[in-house]
Parts: sequence; C-alpha cells; structure tokens
Amino acid sequence: KKTTTATRGGGRLETTSNAYRRMYFSSLSTVVCCTLSLHGDGIGAHFVMGMKTAGSKSMAQSICEESKLELEQLRAYFPEYSTASTKVNSAGQSPTCLISNPSTVKQYLKQFDAVLFDCDGVLYRGADATPHAGATVRWLMEQSIKVLFVTNNAGKSRLGLRDKLASLLDCEDLLQENQMVGSAYSCARYLQQSLLGDITDGTSSGERKVVHVIGSDGLCREIKKAGFIVDNVPTDLSTSMSAEEVGNISDDEHMAVDALVIGLDTSFNYRKLCMASYHLHRNPSCLFIATNEDAYDVVGSCRFQPGNGCIVKAVEHASQRKACNVGKPSKILVELVSKEHDFDPEKALMVGDRLDTDVMFGHAGRMNTCSVLTGCTTAKDLLDLKSSGNESVLPTVVIPFIGLGMEDAHV
Repeated sequence: KKTTTATRGGGRLETTSNAYRRMYFSSLSTVVCCTLSLHGDGIGAHFVMGMKTAGSKSMAQSICEESKLELEQLRAYFPEYSTASTKVNSAGQSPTCLISNPSTVKQYLKQFDAVLFDCDGVLYRGADATPHAGATVRWLMEQSIKVLFVTNNAGKSRLGLRDKLASLLDCEDLLQENQMVGSAYSCARYLQQSLLGDITDGTSSGERKVVHVIGSDGLCREIKKAGFIVDNVPTDLSTSMSAEEVGNISDDEHMAVDALVIGLDTSFNYRKLCMASYHLHRNPSCLFIATNEDAYDVVGSCRFQPGNGCIVKAVEHASQRKACNVGKPSKILVELVSKEHDFDPEKALMVGDRLDTDVMFGHAGRMNTCSVLTGCTTAKDLLDLKSSGNESVLPTVVIPFIGLGMEDAHV
C-alpha cells in the first residue's frame, strides 16, 4: 500500500514512498485522503473524501490541518524528538527529528536564548496569520527569550514590518522596530559599510552617494534613511524601450550611480531592465546588490508567486554581472545579525519554511534550525533530501506549524 494525502489547500496529492505523484483538484473546498493499493497489473483505489462547504473553515484551520497531514508523511522516515536522545547543539550535529506534540514544542523552545523567525510562510501566509503564531511570539517573550524577525521580504521598512506583524499577530504592545531584520535594512547597512565607511547616522563627509533602486517604496525609504540619494525609473514613462531609445541614452541626462539594488518589484518591466543594464555597464565599479534571490513565494491556496530572484537573474544576464546577495542565506546577513544582536548562536534557533534560505542561513550562523510545513518546504522536499543522502542541509527539527505549542491552550 502507498498512502497518499492531498495537502496545500486541497491542491496536491503525494505518496509517502519514493515515487511521488501530484494531482491538482479544481475545487479548493475538497480535502481528499486516498489509499492506493497495487494489485499486480491493476490499481484499486479507495477514496475517503471529506467535503466542506466553501468558507466553513478559516484559512488558519486549513493551514493547521494541511501541515499536520504533511508531517504524517514523514513519520516512517524521521524519529520523533525526545529530550533524552536529542539535545540542543550546533547545526548539523544531530539527526533531524519531528515534533508533533504541543507540550514538546514548548519544552523544545524553552531551551533557547534566542529565536529568529522568518515571517512569510511561518508567521503568516498571504494576509492570514498561521495558527497561534501571535500567541507563540508572546509566550517566548514572556519567557525572556530574545525574538527577532529575519525576512528576505524587502517590501517594507523595519517600521513597516513591525506594524504589519504587530497587527497580524495581535502583538501591538510587544514588538519593537529593532527586532526587525529585513533584507531592506540589511541592504541599507551593507551600502553604508561599503560606501560610507559604516557611518550609521545618515551623514558623510564626502559627496552623497547615488543608489538606483528597482523595488518598493519601503526599500527606497530604508536606503534614503541610511543617507543615500535614491534614483529610479519614473513611473510615468512607457514600460517598453526600443533599440533606438536604448542607443540614444545620454550620460548627461542620467546620474552616474554608485550602487544598483534589486528588490521585488511587481511592476518590473523592460524599461527598468534596460536602465539597470545601462547603469551597470556604464560604471563597472558600481555595486550590484540583490535583497534576496528567492525563486518564488507560496501565497493563498498554494499559488506560486515569482520572487525577486527572477528579476535578479534577468539583470545579471543582461549586464553579465553577478549580484551580491544581502538576504538569507548570505553570510553578510549572518554577520549583521551577530554584530547588532548579542546572543550565542549555539543557543539560538532559526525557524523558517525554506531549506534554501532559512535553514541554510541557520547553518551558516551555527544555529539550530526548525522547518515548518506552512510555506515552501513540503514533506516531499525533506524526503528527497534524505533519500539523496544530502542530510547536511536538513533542519534540526520539523514541526507542522509554529503555533503548535499553543494549541492546547486554544482548544
């Protein structure tokens, strides 16, 4: 028998064996559990279908149920966490374990001096908080555990990120701006270190540096606050650009820039690509910075939104330059967090939904790592890594969702 479970909002069907199959259902209001039994040449299928009326369950309930179903697929391949057999230590020094019991989650978290959270896919998904995420953050801070929010989302300034989390998590009275370590802030600090000699008060003895930005208003504000002139493509120009217009770009009409920064820009277009290429070719010493290189984000009911990495790759290809990544999992961000927040990395936990950014960031910083199943990483991803023998990039523990420890208190 091969047990197969539909997850991610009723959208995907996966087996727990090494042969994975995917099915997409048109109805997102159906949760399907299916057991496929192989009988020689034929396949007999027994479907147990749980139908629910659209809107009868909240997004939080759906996230809770689907992440638990994902965890069930891992039981035969990973041990359950036990304090007797697994202790807090540096990343990669213990086998990956599962945690499915609420009291065990709290017991595990209490061992740390600091917990670093990724945001999207961990604390919220789209416009919805994940189950009991706010209660978890509040409980950690009540235990005097340092809580930081380390995100590759450069769409908001630190203050904007603080306000968003405070509202979503109902933690208005707790969260402070200095707990926010977004890639917009990381980018601004890297620019200061590289161009201003690490001046942090927005002043410089020399001429002000110019930074061309592809990205959001929040990213621009963070860079301006750091003491730079921000240049970008005016929004009233045509999104297209002919070969003749590119050929006639005049250096006299455009400021020479000291750095080019790329953050997620949902209105990215061909003109912006041409101007980015122009600036990088014009000044070979111009810094070329990516706030992150994420390929995609999971939004809504398992929809994949192309990420900032897609824009970065386009500009890299056009300019034949390689961007410097200042988001996770870069050591630049590891060093920034270590420098500005005082904690022992071996007594810290990085919680995230992505193996290629969050878990790798935790490993780079010698932290313990925790993967949740409410965002990009799936049971299949973890099983693929384990079966390939590449277990060094696996997390220390896996839990279905970050608020599991508070579940008993909210029954």
